[in-house]
Amino acid sequence: MLIISKGYKERVNKFFDGRIIEIQATTFEDLINSINILAEYGNRRKVKESIDYISGLKDEYVEKANS
Repeated sequence: MLIISKGYKERVNKFFDGRIIEIQATTFEDLINSINILAEYGNRRKVKESIDYISGLKDEYVEKANS
């Protein structure tokens, strides 16, 4: 299995024949979606904690931006 940044799968696919997982982390939603993609390989509790933490950070940033 290989985890790469989104947009490189076609290039890497030429040289790697295993499972390729593309992730991105440009926005909070991207990061949460990437964690969900990788969740099957992680600890359920830690995945939930990470998503809760990132969601909390997102809420803080939105609140600060609206102030």
